Amino acid sequence: MHNPNNLPKVSVVITTYNGEKYLREQLDSIYNQTLIPNEVLVVDDVSTDGTLLILEDYHQKKGLKYLINDKQLGVNKNFEKAIKNSTGNYVALCDQDDVWLPNKIEVSLSKLREIENNMPACVSSQCINVDKNLNVLTQPAKLKKDTFGCKATLFLKGVSQGCSLMLNRKLVDAIQNIPSNGVMYDFYISAVAACIGEKYNISKPLMYYRHHESNVIARERKRKKSFFKKILNRLNIWKNSTLFDSNRFSIFKIINTQYSDRLTKESKEILHDLLKYQNDNTINKIRYIWNEDFYNKKTRFEKILQLLLTFWIPQGILEAHM
Repeated sequence: MHNPNNLPKVSVVITTYNGEKYLREQLDSIYNQTLIPNEVLVVDDVSTDGTLLILEDYHQKKGLKYLINDKQLGVNKNFEKAIKNSTGNYVALCDQDDVWLPNKIEVSLSKLREIENNMPACVSSQCINVDKNLNVLTQPAKLKKDTFGCKATLFLKGVSQGCSLMLNRKLVDAIQNIPSNGVMYDFYISAVAACIGEKYNISKPLMYYRHHESNVIARERKRKKSFFKKILNRLNIWKNSTLFDSNRFSIFKIINTQYSDRLTKESKEILHDLLKYQNDNTINKIRYIWNEDFYNKKTRFEKILQLLLTFWIPQGILEAHM
């Protein structure tokens, strides 16, 4: 159905770069939603294939809007431009090569309106991993229930996937420049929402996430590594995942500085403790992990074990051999 007049305006923003292979399938899944968006806006990052012909076709047939960059901006700045040029009360982010389940917009919008409470807010959802032909791949463990709040966003990984996010206008207006140096836009947006407003993660999947040869994740999985490098890779993951990798700490620092006057009491305390943890000694890190009631005892034990196994390995040694 089309978006009824009594519902607020919904925008879907997409960033494209040489996406001709799967773009039509994604656009069709958007225009076949149970709640059709009022605006579909695409920002193209100087594609050299047939992407622009597809965009013009959907512009003529469906009213799709698109902008073409004068020079390549990269993922973060491209999404920033798309978000800031959207006009909807609610803005859903979208990749060029996935497929949305028919009720994605309707379910996301309903939950976002329920939890926003006149504050900056966003929701995310889970996905079904598929190959390039939409055949379902082995699934990772899914969340058993919805999660929300500051700790659930900052402490959990894999629940803020950019192509699943929907933001309200208050969050769009609150977002300052999205960093482009090693920070991913999706976690940045989610963390800002959690620290100054509300962030909610819907535990059920609302889209197919396609893994293919041009996909960053697929390329990483395909890359062959020696047994030695596999071990180093595992140690590197352990060293960086005891709580968070360095990129996440960078985001915490940015938010703590840029949004200092808008942080909730809870988020201010959490950020203070996390930034203190980053530079603390090993004993205090162990104390922090063990006393953190967000994790169950098994998870706390695993994280402490990882910390003990890797604290004596200089990070430079791991990075030099990756």
